[in-house]
Amino acid sequence: MYKYALSLIAAVCLLSGCHAQEDKQAAPKAAETSATDRAAIVEGVQSVLTELQSFTKYLQTAADQEKIKSFGKTLAEKWDSFEDEVEEQYPEQYKQIEDHLYPLIGETGKTELDIDKIKGLLQQVQQDLNTFLTELQ
Repeated sequence: MYKYALSLIAAVCLLSGCHAQEDKQAAPKAAETSATDRAAIVEGVQSVLTELQSFTKYLQTAADQEKIKSFGKTLAEKWDSFEDEVEEQYPEQYKQIEDHLYPLIGETGKTELDIDKIKGLLQQVQQDLNTFLTELQ
């Protein structure tokens, strides 16, 4: 009986050691994935910011409704490409960005454009994304 208990304890210790080793090996993978995800989010944010800057420059000289709709669609597509990761990993920042980004996209699709409102939302979204980008880096 004593030998059986001793064998059982030894087996448990060995198995625990194996799991500890697996955990140590899994931890770097999680860190790598996180860094990879963060890099993809940074790249996505920079892409959206570039589009917002182009949109802002465009509005300084023109206001063609079709071109504005095109900017809105492009913004939505670029944001949609990585928004799930932002929502999952950074829920507070996600909400802050979405509170201004989706109204902006909505404004770009209206038949009667409110350019001043669009410009204000553009500025706010750029500020939100720049703040988020600073937090990521």
